Amino acid sequence: LLWKYGVFPAFSRAAFRDKSILLDLWKLVLPGMIGGAALQVSFLVDRLLAIYLGPRAVPALTNTDRVIDLPIGIFAISLGAVLMAELSRLAASKDYNKMAGQMVFSLRQVYFICVPLAVFVIIFRDNIFGILLFGGSFTAEDLKATNYAALFYAAGIPMFCAGKVIMPMFFARKQMKQPLYVSLCCIAVNIVLNLILMWPLEQGGIALATVISAFLNNAILMFILSRQGFELQFSSLVKTLLRSIVSALAAGAIIVLLLPGMAVFHQNSRWESVIFLAIGTAVFAAVYFAVSFLFRAPELSELLTVFQRRRFPAPTPRDAA
Repeated sequence: LLWKYGVFPAFSRAAFRDKSILLDLWKLVLPGMIGGAALQVSFLVDRLLAIYLGPRAVPALTNTDRVIDLPIGIFAISLGAVLMAELSRLAASKDYNKMAGQMVFSLRQVYFICVPLAVFVIIFRDNIFGILLFGGSFTAEDLKATNYAALFYAAGIPMFCAGKVIMPMFFARKQMKQPLYVSLCCIAVNIVLNLILMWPLEQGGIALATVISAFLNNAILMFILSRQGFELQFSSLVKTLLRSIVSALAAGAIIVLLLPGMAVFHQNSRWESVIFLAIGTAVFAAVYFAVSFLFRAPELSELLTVFQRRRFPAPTPRDAA
């Protein structure tokens, strides 16, 4: 594809002798990689410290990490990649008002999607991990330890995903050092909180420390952007966050009330568990979107508009001709 579109890199001795390229690599790419990988570093630190809690702590955190990474990888990183291109274009033209507007729009979508995901994982974590992991050498005690870690990790899904949207605001303007310094400070905070919380809460305390450090990382970056003059529309973000929390909790309450009636699926087999989870997912999603509709959440119509544009793109001048 690079060759087809004429952007295949030209390797030559002159290119490698050009010190400006190496300086750009050092100043931009490496700090950006370290700053952007703060969450992954935190997960690594979590598992290293969990070794001292017993044989079940590390697998519990690792298995939970795999599930938590799904919304981060599928939704947040995809959104961040698209946002990075748009923000870079706006940064080049110094249109900082539109940059702030794009980030706020993306954050509202993150809250709208990821808050119910967090509540859903918390409610159905036993079913999710039971389907994916239970059986063989993975015992009921292992499942219990994993569910306990997921209770805390899942609560951080909105924070983990929001960080992937906030970072491009700095990277698009080639400001790599500030996110790097903030990430390093939050990693240090995460280590301290791990050492404090891991003994009373075991692997749950380690997961909680990571969630707190992710929230702190996002808060500091948002504060820096605000000090730099960006209008971040905090009232709009808070409204979306609170509305999403209330809608997700309403959907969760309905699910909890319906659980006795759904007991017809005894979940004696993996397929029965899959059917149970599919029905629960459908009911949860239907209630969440219905409550969001009653609250007149603008994010719902915005998402529908995006999907309609993808499904029915606007005609090009060539199509019109």
